[in-house]
Amino acid sequence: MGEISSWHALLALLHLLTGNPLLAPTVVRDPKASLAHEVHRLKEWAALGVNVPRVLWESEEAIVLEDSGQALLGALESDGITKAERATILEQASRQLADLHNQGLYHSRPAIKDMTLKEGRVYLLDFEEDLEGAMEAHKAIVRDAILYLHSLFRSLKRASDAELAARAYAQRAKPALWREILGYAKKYYPLLWLLRPWGSLLGKDAKATLYLLEALPRL
Repeated sequence: MGEISSWHALLALLHLLTGNPLLAPTVVRDPKASLAHEVHRLKEWAALGVNVPRVLWESEEAIVLEDSGQALLGALESDGITKAERATILEQASRQLADLHNQGLYHSRPAIKDMTLKEGRVYLLDFEEDLEGAMEAHKAIVRDAILYLHSLFRSLKRASDAELAARAYAQRAKPALWREILGYAKKYYPLLWLLRPWGSLLGKDAKATLYLLEALPRL
């Protein structure tokens, strides 16, 4: 759980002035409200047939969830896994998120590192962040997509896997939604000229941004 800081206050101001969904601060102001939001989201999405862990027990202070398997990133690097099996898992993860976005739903902070795999099914986790009231739903969905795509290039060990997963999302998303995502991303293409010269000196987030911006036109 986070605390409000001057950095979050600055993000809130910049988000208000620019409308940039990536700048929306999502620090948890009320731990109990955050937990209640997560429980509500888990139950709501479970009823819709989304792969999320079932809530076994809950209180104002804590929740107990059913086992949702192993971390997805770990499963992708397990002994004996084939390239085709990795592709199947990554495509499932991307298509599941795209299907949610196509229905007008969003996670708030989707990342490949926060997904799990159980019996061949990809599960979504971590619904603490709440964007309701912070921005319009379609902006939250674009934000969701950008954060997820960025996480692919940041967390996956193989660039080819990241691009495959990103392409699976692009092909599954509604054309209008994908055009909006591309239109938003194009605003940041000038960053390519800034980031490319630094190459291997860049940090993980900057490298992922560079790789994502380079890959988007190919998807």
